[in-house]
Amino acid sequence: MFQEYAWSPGPGAVSGLEVERIWRVEADETYRPYHEKGRPNPVVIRTTGGEGWIELHGVGELVLPAGSVLVAEGPRIRRYRPVHITWDFWWFECRILGPVHLPLNEVMLAEVTADEWKQLRECFSLLNGREFLDRACAAAILMELLYGWARVWHGEVRPPSENRRLVDRAIERMRADFAQPVNVSELAEQAGMSERWFRRIFRDVTGQGPKAYYDAMRMEAAAELLQMGQAGIARIAERLGFSSPFHFSRAFKAHHGLPPAAYRKS
Repeated sequence: MFQEYAWSPGPGAVSGLEVERIWRVEADETYRPYHEKGRPNPVVIRTTGGEGWIELHGVGELVLPAGSVLVAEGPRIRRYRPVHITWDFWWFECRILGPVHLPLNEVMLAEVTADEWKQLRECFSLLNGREFLDRACAAAILMELLYGWARVWHGEVRPPSENRRLVDRAIERMRADFAQPVNVSELAEQAGMSERWFRRIFRDVTGQGPKAYYDAMRMEAAAELLQMGQAGIARIAERLGFSSPFHFSRAFKAHHGLPPAAYRKS
Protein backbone atom coordinates (compact mmCIF):
# COMPACT_ATOMS: atom_id res chain seq x y z
CA MET A 1 0.00 0.00 0.00
CA PHE A 2 1.12 3.58 -0.67
CA GLN A 3 -0.46 6.97 -0.12
CA GLU A 4 0.63 10.61 -0.08
CA TYR A 5 -0.98 13.61 1.56
CA ALA A 6 -0.65 17.35 0.85
CA TRP A 7 -2.05 20.05 3.09
CA SER A 8 -2.37 23.77 2.33
CA PRO A 9 -1.37 26.07 5.20
CA GLY A 10 -3.38 28.91 3.66
CA PRO A 11 -5.71 29.90 0.82
CA GLY A 12 -4.57 28.72 -2.59
CA ALA A 13 -7.55 29.19 -4.91
CA VAL A 14 -7.24 31.30 -8.05
CA SER A 15 -9.92 33.26 -9.82
CA GLY A 16 -10.97 32.67 -13.38
CA LEU A 17 -9.64 34.19 -16.55
CA GLU A 18 -11.04 34.17 -20.06
CA VAL A 19 -8.72 34.48 -23.04
CA GLU A 20 -10.33 36.40 -25.89
CA ARG A 21 -7.51 36.87 -28.40
CA ILE A 22 -3.89 35.81 -28.86
CA TRP A 23 -1.32 37.31 -31.21
CA ARG A 24 2.07 35.76 -31.89
CA VAL A 25 4.24 38.59 -33.24
CA GLU A 26 7.75 38.78 -34.67
CA ALA A 27 8.04 42.54 -35.06
CA ASP A 28 10.72 44.48 -36.94
CA GLU A 29 11.21 48.14 -37.84
CA THR A 30 8.20 47.97 -40.23
CA TYR A 31 5.83 46.94 -37.42
CA ARG A 32 2.90 49.33 -37.05
CA PRO A 33 0.88 48.10 -34.09
CA TYR A 34 -2.79 48.76 -33.61
CA HIS A 35 -4.41 48.75 -30.22
CA GLU A 36 -8.05 49.52 -29.64
CA LYS A 37 -8.06 52.55 -27.34
CA GLY A 38 -10.17 52.37 -24.25
CA ARG A 39 -10.31 48.58 -24.28
CA PRO A 40 -11.34 47.73 -20.70
CA ASN A 41 -9.72 44.34 -20.35
CA PRO A 42 -6.12 43.59 -19.37
CA VAL A 43 -3.39 42.50 -21.76
CA VAL A 44 -0.61 40.01 -21.03
CA ILE A 45 2.61 40.58 -23.00
CA ARG A 46 5.26 37.86 -22.93
CA THR A 47 8.52 38.82 -24.69
CA THR A 48 10.47 35.82 -25.97
CA GLY A 49 13.13 37.60 -28.04
CA GLY A 50 14.50 41.02 -28.86
CA GLU A 51 13.26 43.97 -26.86
CA GLY A 52 10.08 46.03 -26.82
CA TRP A 53 8.89 49.35 -25.43
CA ILE A 54 5.46 50.34 -24.16
CA GLU A 55 3.95 53.52 -22.78
CA LEU A 56 1.24 53.21 -20.12
CA HIS A 57 -0.85 56.19 -19.09
CA GLY A 58 -0.11 57.12 -15.47
CA VAL A 59 2.81 54.69 -15.30
CA GLY A 60 5.27 55.88 -17.95
CA GLU A 61 7.56 54.11 -20.37
CA LEU A 62 8.54 50.48 -19.76
CA VAL A 63 11.20 48.40 -21.52
CA LEU A 64 10.25 44.78 -22.25
CA PRO A 65 13.40 42.64 -22.75
CA ALA A 66 13.47 38.96 -23.64
CA GLY A 67 12.13 37.00 -20.67
CA SER A 68 9.84 39.77 -19.47
CA VAL A 69 6.14 39.53 -18.64
CA LEU A 70 3.76 42.46 -18.32
CA VAL A 71 0.14 42.34 -17.20
CA ALA A 72 -1.13 45.74 -18.31
CA GLU A 73 -4.49 47.39 -17.83
CA GLY A 74 -5.90 47.84 -21.31
CA PRO A 75 -7.07 51.45 -20.97
CA ARG A 76 -3.56 52.53 -19.92
CA ILE A 77 -1.87 51.34 -23.12
CA ARG A 78 -0.87 54.26 -25.35
CA ARG A 79 1.95 53.12 -27.64
CA TYR A 80 4.30 50.16 -28.08
CA ARG A 81 7.02 49.19 -30.54
CA PRO A 82 10.36 47.33 -30.92
CA VAL A 83 13.33 48.99 -29.22
CA HIS A 84 15.96 47.86 -31.70
CA ILE A 85 15.42 45.81 -34.85
CA THR A 86 13.27 42.94 -33.57
CA TRP A 87 10.75 42.21 -30.86
CA ASP A 88 9.25 38.71 -30.57
CA PHE A 89 6.28 38.51 -28.25
CA TRP A 90 2.93 36.95 -27.41
CA TRP A 91 -0.01 39.26 -26.81
CA PHE A 92 -3.03 37.94 -24.87
CA GLU A 93 -6.23 39.94 -24.50
CA CYS A 94 -8.12 38.62 -21.51
CA ARG A 95 -11.14 39.11 -19.35
CA ILE A 96 -10.65 38.68 -15.62
CA LEU A 97 -13.53 36.96 -13.83
CA GLY A 98 -12.36 37.71 -10.29
CA PRO A 99 -9.37 38.98 -8.31
CA VAL A 100 -6.03 37.87 -9.73
CA HIS A 101 -3.04 38.15 -7.39
CA LEU A 102 -0.52 39.33 -9.96
CA PRO A 103 1.38 42.62 -10.25
CA LEU A 104 -0.30 45.02 -12.68
CA ASN A 105 1.63 47.42 -14.93
CA GLU A 106 4.95 46.12 -13.59
CA VAL A 107 7.60 44.26 -15.60
CA MET A 108 8.39 40.78 -14.29
CA LEU A 109 11.39 38.72 -15.43
CA ALA A 110 11.30 34.95 -15.95
CA GLU A 111 13.54 33.07 -18.37
CA VAL A 112 11.89 31.56 -21.45
CA THR A 113 11.97 27.75 -21.33
CA ALA A 114 11.41 25.01 -23.92
CA ASP A 115 8.39 23.69 -22.01
CA GLU A 116 6.86 27.15 -22.03
CA TRP A 117 7.01 27.29 -25.82
CA LYS A 118 4.97 24.09 -25.99
CA GLN A 119 2.39 25.55 -23.62
CA LEU A 120 2.15 28.79 -25.56
CA ARG A 121 1.57 26.94 -28.83
CA GLU A 122 -1.01 24.67 -27.19
CA CYS A 123 -2.82 27.67 -25.71
CA PHE A 124 -2.91 29.31 -29.15
CA SER A 125 -4.22 26.15 -30.80
CA LEU A 126 -6.87 25.48 -28.15
CA LEU A 127 -8.30 28.99 -28.36
CA ASN A 128 -9.27 28.24 -31.96
CA GLY A 129 -11.20 25.15 -30.83
CA ARG A 130 -14.94 24.92 -31.33
CA GLU A 131 -15.63 23.32 -27.97
CA PHE A 132 -15.98 25.23 -24.71
CA LEU A 133 -13.56 22.84 -23.02
CA ASP A 134 -10.88 23.73 -25.59
CA ARG A 135 -11.17 27.42 -24.79
CA ALA A 136 -11.34 26.72 -21.06
CA CYS A 137 -8.10 24.73 -21.31
CA ALA A 138 -6.48 27.64 -23.16
CA ALA A 139 -7.39 29.92 -20.25
CA ALA A 140 -6.10 27.37 -17.73
CA ILE A 141 -2.75 27.13 -19.54
CA LEU A 142 -2.33 30.91 -19.51
CA MET A 143 -3.18 31.04 -15.79
CA GLU A 144 -0.59 28.34 -15.08
CA LEU A 145 2.02 30.25 -17.07
CA LEU A 146 1.18 33.55 -15.36
CA TYR A 147 1.51 32.19 -11.84
CA GLY A 148 4.66 30.29 -12.82
CA TRP A 149 6.25 33.50 -14.15
CA ALA A 150 5.21 35.35 -10.99
CA ARG A 151 6.81 32.66 -8.80
CA VAL A 152 10.09 33.02 -10.67
CA TRP A 153 9.91 36.80 -10.40
CA HIS A 154 9.30 36.64 -6.65
CA GLY A 155 12.21 34.24 -6.21
CA GLU A 156 10.20 31.19 -5.18
CA VAL A 157 11.90 29.15 -7.91
CA ARG A 158 15.31 29.81 -9.40
CA PRO A 159 15.87 28.40 -12.91
CA PRO A 160 19.18 29.04 -14.67
CA SER A 161 19.16 32.74 -15.46
CA GLU A 162 19.95 34.12 -18.90
CA ASN A 163 20.42 37.49 -17.19
CA ARG A 164 23.08 35.93 -14.97
CA ARG A 165 24.90 34.61 -18.04
CA LEU A 166 24.72 37.98 -19.79
CA VAL A 167 26.09 39.75 -16.72
CA ASP A 168 28.86 37.15 -16.34
CA ARG A 169 29.92 37.76 -19.94
CA ALA A 170 29.95 41.52 -19.32
CA ILE A 171 32.13 40.98 -16.23
CA GLU A 172 34.54 38.87 -18.31
CA ARG A 173 34.85 41.74 -20.79
CA MET A 174 35.50 44.18 -17.94
CA ARG A 175 38.20 41.95 -16.49
CA ALA A 176 39.89 41.40 -19.87
CA ASP A 177 41.37 44.91 -20.04
CA PHE A 178 41.49 47.04 -16.90
CA ALA A 179 43.66 49.59 -18.72
CA GLN A 180 40.58 50.81 -20.63
CA PRO A 181 37.76 52.63 -18.82
CA VAL A 182 34.52 50.71 -18.63
CA ASN A 183 32.03 51.63 -21.36
CA VAL A 184 28.57 50.75 -20.06
CA SER A 185 26.73 51.63 -23.27
CA GLU A 186 29.04 49.30 -25.21
CA LEU A 187 28.52 46.47 -22.70
CA ALA A 188 24.74 46.98 -22.96
CA GLU A 189 24.91 46.83 -26.77
CA GLN A 190 26.94 43.60 -26.62
CA ALA A 191 24.30 42.15 -24.28
CA GLY A 192 21.52 43.16 -26.70
CA MET A 193 19.86 45.53 -24.21
CA SER A 194 19.22 49.21 -23.79
CA GLU A 195 21.69 50.84 -21.39
CA ARG A 196 18.99 51.61 -18.84
CA TRP A 197 17.77 48.01 -18.77
CA PHE A 198 21.33 46.65 -18.68
CA ARG A 199 22.10 48.77 -15.62
CA ARG A 200 18.99 47.44 -13.90
CA ILE A 201 19.77 43.80 -14.75
CA PHE A 202 23.38 44.21 -13.68
CA ARG A 203 22.33 45.63 -10.31
CA ASP A 204 19.70 42.91 -9.82
CA VAL A 205 22.34 40.20 -10.38
CA THR A 206 25.36 41.70 -8.57
CA GLY A 207 23.86 44.19 -6.12
CA GLN A 208 25.97 46.96 -7.69
CA GLY A 209 25.94 49.14 -10.76
CA PRO A 210 28.41 48.29 -13.58
CA LYS A 211 30.83 51.15 -12.77
CA ALA A 212 30.92 50.40 -9.03
CA TYR A 213 31.46 46.70 -9.74
CA TYR A 214 34.24 47.48 -12.22
CA ASP A 215 35.99 49.79 -9.74
CA ALA A 216 35.81 47.13 -7.00
CA MET A 217 37.32 44.55 -9.38
CA ARG A 218 40.17 46.92 -10.19
CA MET A 219 40.89 47.42 -6.49
CA GLU A 220 40.94 43.67 -5.87
CA ALA A 221 43.31 43.23 -8.82
CA ALA A 222 45.49 46.02 -7.42
CA ALA A 223 45.69 44.29 -4.03
CA GLU A 224 46.73 41.05 -5.71
CA LEU A 225 49.43 42.80 -7.76
CA LEU A 226 50.77 44.54 -4.64
CA GLN A 227 50.94 41.25 -2.75
CA MET A 228 52.85 39.65 -5.61
CA GLY A 229 55.42 42.46 -5.39
CA GLN A 230 56.39 42.23 -9.06
CA ALA A 231 55.38 45.76 -10.12
CA GLY A 232 55.76 49.22 -8.68
CA ILE A 233 52.84 51.44 -7.74
CA ALA A 234 53.21 53.60 -10.86
CA ARG A 235 53.17 50.51 -13.10
CA ILE A 236 50.12 49.07 -11.33
CA ALA A 237 48.30 52.38 -11.70
CA GLU A 238 49.04 52.34 -15.44
CA ARG A 239 47.96 48.71 -15.88
CA LEU A 240 44.64 49.42 -14.13
CA GLY A 241 43.82 52.48 -16.21
CA PHE A 242 44.43 55.26 -13.65
CA SER A 243 45.65 58.60 -14.95
CA SER A 244 48.34 58.88 -12.26
CA PRO A 245 49.76 57.07 -9.20
CA PHE A 246 48.15 59.76 -7.05
CA HIS A 247 44.63 58.99 -8.29
CA PHE A 248 45.32 55.27 -7.95
CA SER A 249 46.57 55.64 -4.35
CA ARG A 250 43.56 57.73 -3.37
CA ALA A 251 41.10 55.20 -4.85
CA PHE A 252 42.99 52.28 -3.29
CA LYS A 253 42.94 53.83 0.19
CA ALA A 254 39.22 54.63 -0.12
CA HIS A 255 38.51 50.97 -0.94
CA HIS A 256 40.98 49.10 1.29
CA GLY A 257 41.55 51.60 4.11
CA LEU A 258 45.32 51.72 3.53
CA PRO A 259 47.48 53.41 0.87
CA PRO A 260 49.18 50.98 -1.56
CA ALA A 261 52.64 51.21 0.05
CA ALA A 262 51.29 50.43 3.52
CA TYR A 263 49.09 47.63 2.17
CA ARG A 264 52.11 46.00 0.51
CA LYS A 265 54.00 45.99 3.82
CA SER A 266 51.05 44.67 5.85
